[in-house]
Amino acid sequence: MARVAAIVLLALSAVVAINAAEDAHLLASKELMSKMTSSYGPQTTVIAGGRPLAVKYTIYNRGNTVATDVTLDDTTFDGSVVSVGTTLARFKSIQPNSQVTHTVIMTPGDEAVQTFGAAKLTYYSGTSGEQSSFRTSWTSAPGDVPVIEGDEYARQYEAHLLEWSIFLALLAIPVGLPFLMLNRAKAVYSDKLGKSS
Repeated sequence: MARVAAIVLLALSAVVAINAAEDAHLLASKELMSKMTSSYGPQTTVIAGGRPLAVKYTIYNRGNTVATDVTLDDTTFDGSVVSVGTTLARFKSIQPNSQVTHTVIMTPGDEAVQTFGAAKLTYYSGTSGEQSSFRTSWTSAPGDVPVIEGDEYARQYEAHLLEWSIFLALLAIPVGLPFLMLNRAKAVYSDKLGKSS
């Protein structure tokens, strides 16, 4: 009896695996592109408040059929302004074993922590018709990311070109003045040595 139950269970799981392999299966990731590591702790990612931040969505179709009417909807940008792109993206279809990307440029608010939750992904598995089934999936979620102020960001991450220019100009005085005095003295004494010989 146990042997018959095991054979039936094995046959049933094989049928389910074959049907699952024929469907479209979307995997999606949400990634922060303009991030920095900080002194807040090991492997801590931070973003700058008031500075543009790129958020990249990548959707992979790992099934064997086409995913149609794909909709990506991200409603997790509370307190942030989206400046380029839209948080609602639609794709007519995603072919099997392929991927599509969507990028949004947003500006985080003044909160101390920005929460990046998962975006909702809806699609039909297969071509439109009786055999397609409606599916819902979610992207990965970067989670809570500390937001540093713009001045702190500038202090830690910018090139400080103005400060270095001022430093080099001020450095020219104590280095250049003795050099000019040495050249003047050399010219005066070389003229006197040339006349005496």
